[in-house]
Amino acid sequence: MKHRTLFTLSNLVILIVLVALALTVTFAGNTEPAFAPVRRGSEPDTVALTFNVYLGEEYVLAIADILRQYAIPATFFIGGCWAKKHPETCRFLVQNGLSIGSHGYSHLDHGTLDYAANVKEINRAEEAIFAAAGVRTTLFAPPSGAYNEATLKAAADLGYTVVMWSKDTIDWRDQDPELIYTRATRDLSSGDVILMHPTAATVAALPRVIETYLSHGYRFLSVPDLTSGASQTK
Repeated sequence: MKHRTLFTLSNLVILIVLVALALTVTFAGNTEPAFAPVRRGSEPDTVALTFNVYLGEEYVLAIADILRQYAIPATFFIGGCWAKKHPETCRFLVQNGLSIGSHGYSHLDHGTLDYAANVKEINRAEEAIFAAAGVRTTLFAPPSGAYNEATLKAAADLGYTVVMWSKDTIDWRDQDPELIYTRATRDLSSGDVILMHPTAATVAALPRVIETYLSHGYRFLSVPDLTSGASQTK
């Protein structure tokens, strides 16, 4: 009788442990990151153009000129080392009413960085952008879209909103204006954040992208306005 009681208690303990493990796995699989990135906005009939800037300069100015011609806003996520090399262009963007965000300093893979390294990289970028453009950024687009929990925690602690995208033109790789246009305009949807880069092919495709959205009744917003929770300056 004693052995049977011990056997029953042992089975009960094992059962409780297994149930606890199952619940842990279930809840862990359904848990969102504590500081989830922004991938799209919620305002009807609006979209946002974003440009990640790390190399080159001439196409940045060409894009800014197109935006001025259509009188629409956009957000430029600038690498800190790029801002250090091109302070005049940074100031030009700000002076023309375009939003500025951070793209990190050295275009590192933030998904491989620990908390301290993420903080260092974001802070270095902020100081470089502030020195160049005179604004404090609160939006961070990690290079290549790579991040981990340490990235999200570091960004949040520094007062940043992490921004991703819902439409990626992959224009940095595919220098084809038609393909860029197709990727930017496929399945038009409110709140889309469209990711682009300053390339010759992007400059060629951009007017048609803008005209397509405008012809379908969409308004362009900066990322701060689209998400309505971010602000360009601290």
